[in-house]
Amino acid sequence: MFSCTWQFTLDEFESARKRVGRMEAKVYQEQNAQTLLTEGTAAVNDAKQQYQQAQDAAEKQEAIAAWQAGMDLLNQIPSQTLAGRMSQTQLAAYRRDIEQVSSQATASQRSYSLIAAAKQFGWTAANAAQNPPHTAAQWQEIALLWQQAIDRLKQVPLADPAYVDAQQKLAQYQQNLGVARTRRQAEIESVRALRRAKDLISQWQTLAGSNPNRSLLASKLQSIINQLEIVQAGTTATAEAKELLKFARAKILELQSD
Repeated sequence: MFSCTWQFTLDEFESARKRVGRMEAKVYQEQNAQTLLTEGTAAVNDAKQQYQQAQDAAEKQEAIAAWQAGMDLLNQIPSQTLAGRMSQTQLAAYRRDIEQVSSQATASQRSYSLIAAAKQFGWTAANAAQNPPHTAAQWQEIALLWQQAIDRLKQVPLADPAYVDAQQKLAQYQQNLGVARTRRQAEIESVRALRRAKDLISQWQTLAGSNPNRSLLASKLQSIINQLEIVQAGTTATAEAKELLKFARAKILELQSD
C-alpha cells in the first residue's frame, strides 16, 4: 500500500499563518479604502449640489469647504489599493472643478463685497439727505456718497450672478444722485437770489430815505420781488425769502394806495 500525508513543520505553519494574515490585512485595507472612496465621493457630490443651490457667496464658500473635505477623504486612500487607483482619477477631475468654482466664488465674493459697500454708502447718503433743507455743501457731500455707491456697483461684472441686483441698485442710486445734484443747484441759485434781494432791499431803504419818487421806489420793489421769487421751496433761503416777499409786496401796496 502507498499513502500520502501532509505534514507541516513549525516553520511552514508560521509561514502559512503570516500569508493568511497578510491576505486578511489586505482585504481589510481594501474594505477601508472602498469605504473612504464611497464616503469621499458622496461628500463631493453632495457639496457640488450644495454649491449649485447656494443663494449667496457665504453659502458657496461653505459648499466649497465641504467639497474640499470630501476630497481630503479621497486623499487618505492608500494608492496601492484598487479604490486608491480609482480615487486618483476622480481627484484629478474634482481638483479641476473646484479650482474653477473657487475662482468663480472669489469673483462672486468680490461682487458681494462691492454691493455691500455700495449699500452702505447709499444708506449713509439717504440718512444724510433726511430732514432738509441742507446747504449746498451738504448736498455736495450727499452727491459724493451716491457717486461712491455707483462707482462700486459699476464694478460688478456682467457674468456675475449678482449683476442684475447691482443694476437695479445702480438705477436707483443714479436717480438719487440726480436728485441730490438738482437740490444742490437749487440751493446755490436760491441763496444767490436771496443775497441779491437783500442787497436790493438795502439800496431801496437808502433810496426811500432820500428820494420819495413813488414810481422809482415801486420799480425797485418789483426788482426785489423778482429776485425773491427765484428762491425755490425746500432750500435754506426759503423761509427768509417768504418773509421778505411779504414785506416787499406790502410796501408796493402802500405805495399804490397812497
